[in-house]
Amino acid sequence: MNTKKKFCLALARRNWRLEFLARSAMSAATLFVLLALLPSTPAFAADGRDFAALYRSDETGDLPGKKPVTVFLRLFNYSGADITGATVVMESPLPRGKTFGSIAGVSIDDGANVTVSGGFVIPDTEYARWRTGASPQLMIEYVDNDGNQVQRPIELTPAPMPMGEQP
Repeated sequence: MNTKKKFCLALARRNWRLEFLARSAMSAATLFVLLALLPSTPAFAADGRDFAALYRSDETGDLPGKKPVTVFLRLFNYSGADITGATVVMESPLPRGKTFGSIAGVSIDDGANVTVSGGFVIPDTEYARWRTGASPQLMIEYVDNDGNQVQRPIELTPAPMPMGEQP
């Protein structure tokens, strides 16, 4: 075989090996990324929308600068755990950390829903926000199976029914 032909064959083999290695590396990188993302999906869901609720509020009176309201919730548990003795807390959007009240003794199995209601006294400004489309800020607090204190937001959706009726 002449030198030119040997050189061309060697070059073709080399290119084939490089192409094979490049494809293998690309496949390995893709597999690595997919495997790296796979375990993060349940972790994301665990800190995501664990609790959701349909809600309605009913104004129950009028105080100077405040509104007494009753909030009705159909609370859904997507957390992956049965919850007993939880407290639903209504928080102020501003300032953070201020609460308007709570509903204690809420128990809900995983994948189930319960209807709860409670009375709250909120500032007129907060009530005005609700009337223009804002939602209350609700959190659920409970102790998990490992004894850890857990606080999760409740994603709220207005219930499609008249005010004052339970969702």
